[in-house]
Amino acid sequence: MAQRKKSGSAPNVKASKPNERHVYVVGAGFSAGLGYPLVNDLLIRLWPRLDSDLREGLQKVVAFHHPGFAASRATSYPSIETLLSEMVSNEDLFEASRAAPGGFTLGALRKVRRGLLLAIVDWFHEIANDYRSAPPTWLTEFAAHVKKTSATVISFNWDLVLESLLFDEESEPNYGLDDSLEGPILVKPHGSLNWFGGRAATNIKAEHKHLLHTEGDRAVFRFRHFRAPRGKRSYMPLIIPPVSNKRFARPIFRDLWRRSVSELSKAGRVTFLGYSLPDADLHARFILRFGFDNQEQGELLPGGKRAAHTGRAITTIVNPDINAARRIEGIVGSACKWKPMFVKDWAETALPTA
Repeated sequence: MAQRKKSGSAPNVKASKPNERHVYVVGAGFSAGLGYPLVNDLLIRLWPRLDSDLREGLQKVVAFHHPGFAASRATSYPSIETLLSEMVSNEDLFEASRAAPGGFTLGALRKVRRGLLLAIVDWFHEIANDYRSAPPTWLTEFAAHVKKTSATVISFNWDLVLESLLFDEESEPNYGLDDSLEGPILVKPHGSLNWFGGRAATNIKAEHKHLLHTEGDRAVFRFRHFRAPRGKRSYMPLIIPPVSNKRFARPIFRDLWRRSVSELSKAGRVTFLGYSLPDADLHARFILRFGFDNQEQGELLPGGKRAAHTGRAITTIVNPDINAARRIEGIVGSACKWKPMFVKDWAETALPTA
């Protein structure tokens, strides 16, 4: 298959005055307005939804890493990021830490981790299905604003509700991977619930999938529907789990991160919506810092030259958590406007009219 046109660096074009480019950086707090869980309460809310076999296996894993864990006590649950990070470390050092597997094998550990991720995926699809037919007014108005202004959204979330409002299933969504597409851009550096690679993509019928990105044998397909593929087996989408040491093996993620930098580098306005910039997410911290630095230095172009700098973007942080605002302002490198409110309230009262 022919390789899709990749998004390169921005052309050396003098910025308009004022710079009208608007980039929204979306985090878990944005989706919380739709009933999605946050990192700290995800496992607590997911636990009663798990089937008995998975819950029994996961109980062993959690109790090993957290001896004081009790399913009946919410304060004993680790965050999903902590637990998944511990499970990855457990897998990486499984054979190095013991002379024999013992009663709990590496295969069993991997089965529990996959089952946990699939349970999260299924839950997120259920939430999306509940809202796609009747999305809340604040979200439809935000999506309409993004479309009207051809803004860019960099979303670290997996949910498909906003995506289904920005694009329809008949057209090709603009994920920032093809410069020939117009309209709003939705960049998803952590993957998406309707992206598939490897054997998962092979099992989806040709008429239901669309080639999204390919480089060698690492092709990635988009499932044309904003829902989970239906079949006798579960399909693991191409997503980056919330772990401290994230792994971006497929080339598509290189291009997604590069596009994120490019969009931030040229932005006249950047608004963080429910994004907390966790300390452990070093990849996001680096990409954001690089993008904001480029606003003053100019974006790096092929050959090593820089584009004309656009100047510091007007940056707004919509998040009731002052610690999240402090972390983001530290990465931005200059004073930001802080709106200590939930995204839903901001969208209903302060959404730009232009």
